[in-house]
Formats: sequence, C-alpha cells, structure tokens
Amino acid sequence: MDEISTRRNTPILTMAIVLKLTGLTARQVRYYTDNDLVKVARSNGGQRLFSLNQIDLLLEIKSQLSAGFTLAETKKFLEKHYEKHTSMNDENARKILFDELLLSSPFGHNS
Repeated sequence: MDEISTRRNTPILTMAIVLKLTGLTARQVRYYTDNDLVKVARSNGGQRLFSLNQIDLLLEIKSQLSAGFTLAETKKFLEKHYEKHTSMNDENARKILFDELLLSSPFGHNS
C-alpha cells in the first residue's frame, strides 16, 4: 500500500468532524456503523474514529439513500463495489491481461 492509501485509511477523524464533513446526524452515522455499512476503529476510550475513505463511503451511502435506494440495496451495492476493488490478486490480474491480449490479437476475434 502506498503512502497516500495508507494515510486515507488511517482512522483519525472524530464523530464531530465526520458530521460536519458529511452533513449526516450522529444517529445516522451510528446506525450505519451498527448495521456494518461502515466498519470503524475505536479509540482507547471507545470513541468512533473514521478515515478519509470512510468519509467517502458515508457520502456514498447518503447519496444512495437520497436517490431512493433502501438500506439493504445500498449495503448490497457497497459489498459488490468493495469486493470488486479488493478481489484483485496476481491470478486475477493475469487473467484480465490474458483476456485483453487475446481480444486484441487476430486469434481473439470470433467473427
């Protein structure tokens, strides 16, 4: 993980800052964390701490719900999105590269 990703994933933002940045209420944020839409770190005193990436996630949840999606639909969307961005490994990358090379070669066209 590069430095930027590491910093964006570091949980340092308190609930008060999150509320100002997202426009959500404390009750909404607690509801999303309690329902595992957002997994947060806790300080030694038990205070929720958020990363910059989690702020983006909260804004995405807010956007989805504002567009009329249910919480269950939003959770499913986020799971697919998260799976898509975290399932890349060497084997998957090689398969994608192979498929792209095959499609661009004269042997890859099925026409």
